[in-house]
Amino acid sequence: MKHKLKSPEFINPFLVRSLPAGGLVEQGTVKIGSETLSFDDEPYPDGTCVRVSIGRDFYCESLVEIEQQRQERQRQREQREERERELWQQQREQNKQFNESLNIPVAWRPEYKPVLSGLTENSSGNGHKCNTVYHILLEEELHEGRLHRAIGQPLCSKDMGSFGELVGWHDPSFEVEVTCRTCLRLAKRWQ
Repeated sequence: MKHKLKSPEFINPFLVRSLPAGGLVEQGTVKIGSETLSFDDEPYPDGTCVRVSIGRDFYCESLVEIEQQRQERQRQREQREERERELWQQQREQNKQFNESLNIPVAWRPEYKPVLSGLTENSSGNGHKCNTVYHILLEEELHEGRLHRAIGQPLCSKDMGSFGELVGWHDPSFEVEVTCRTCLRLAKRWQ
C-alpha cells in the first residue's frame, strides 16, 4: 500500500529525476539525497527499507510490501497460464477426437490455404482470416469411385486456386479441427 509523504516547499529537481529511489525510515521521515520527506502518519517503524516514488505527490512503499505484491502478481499469472494450458489441452483433445472420427481410408492431416485477404493490415498477417477453414490434406493418393486425388491435394478440390498451395505449417503437437464444409461432406462417405 502506498503512503503519501509530505515534502518541503521547494524540491530539488535532481531528486525528482532520481526517483524511484530507496531509503530508510528514521523517526517518521525518509531521507532521499539531501531532501527529507515526512509521513502524515507513521505507517512503518524505524529502520524499514522503503521505495519512494512520485506521481501527483510523493509516495512511499516498504520493500516487503512491494515483494509481496510482486509474488501475488506472479501467483495470479501462473494460475492464469495453468488455466490457459488446461483449456488448450481440452480443445486439442476435442479436435483430435473429431478428426479421428472422420475415418478417411488414407493418411491425411488438417491444413489451411492462405488467402490474400489474410495478408492485410486487418488480419493476423499469416494468411489466416476470420473465415479461414482447415482442409483435409491428403498424404497418400486416393481413388474411390469417381473421386481421385493426388498426394498433397485437399479432399474438397483438385484445383488449388489462384492464391497458392496449402502450406505445410502443421505441428503435430497442436491438433486443429477440420472445418471445410466440402471436405467434411465428402468424408461422410466413409462413416
